Amino acid sequence: MVKFLFSNTINHILVWLVYFFIAWSFYAEFLPLKGIFVSPLRLFIFTVVYMICFIPIPYFVLYLKGKIFAQKKYILFFSLVLIVFIIASSGFAYIDKLFIPEVAPDWFLTYEHLLSRVPYFLILSLIINWINIRANYHKQRKEQIELEKLKNEAELNMLKAQISPHFLFNALNNLNSLIHTNHEKASDTVVMLSDLLRYVIYDGKKEYVSIHAEVNYIENYLTLTSMKKRLDGKVHFEKSIAADVQIIPLIFINFIENAIKHGSLDGDADSLHIAISTTPQQLVFTCRNTIRKNQQKDHISGIGIENVKARLNAFYPKKHELSIENEETSYFVQLILQL
Repeated sequence: MVKFLFSNTINHILVWLVYFFIAWSFYAEFLPLKGIFVSPLRLFIFTVVYMICFIPIPYFVLYLKGKIFAQKKYILFFSLVLIVFIIASSGFAYIDKLFIPEVAPDWFLTYEHLLSRVPYFLILSLIINWINIRANYHKQRKEQIELEKLKNEAELNMLKAQISPHFLFNALNNLNSLIHTNHEKASDTVVMLSDLLRYVIYDGKKEYVSIHAEVNYIENYLTLTSMKKRLDGKVHFEKSIAADVQIIPLIFINFIENAIKHGSLDGDADSLHIAISTTPQQLVFTCRNTIRKNQQKDHISGIGIENVKARLNAFYPKKHELSIENEETSYFVQLILQL
């Protein structure tokens, strides 16, 4: 990335160095033809001032392109660009007059001279715009490659983290016990375990999934985990799905796993509260679990959470808020997604 930005900056510098040389050479050759001899120092200062005033114009056109042209207001964009070019060209005519007063005033005040810079503004604006388009293309291409790499790594990490052998071992042990004691519940458990594995293996690879599918996955996971941990009545999952929004899959499970694995759920007053609410524009996820007072409070870290943060930055850049509060007797996680 540093190499790319450096090369892009060099392109801009080279463009303006070339144009500086062209402008300086033009006046150095043009003025003697008019019988006007200007000292090299004055000509150099004039060219420097000329370039300082010239450089902002193509970038202002680039700014207008991003603000107006991008909104498909084409007539307004081209009208503003033409007005800027005419006003700037007239201004440069007076810069000529200020630094080279020897030139006959009748030539300086002609329409030909007042509009003489418009073609240069146009050419330089097109060149700067082309450099910007090229830079954006390479930047987007690089980001796309990094995103694909991140997605591939995320899929592998999810498969490793979400279907741990320990979880499957306990689920199968519970299933084995139920086969001998409660055939109906054992059948339901097989269905839930099958749905959970199918979701992780297939839907987990999708770019986006329905919030309802994600909620169903969490419910299956909590049901199987509650059987293993004997957590009946201690796990509360509230849902308020006002809109069937699309989200990236398996984005909440790490927080829930950490809450169950590291939280304190043995006491009568211990609990785990999970809530998900949606509107067409926003999703809010919260997870609060009790902890022991002397419990080490760094469990919401590590590869799983860092992977979640990386995925959020990739899929929801500047459109998510993740806050983790480390309180005395509880952990609280809140994730807000702007959809």
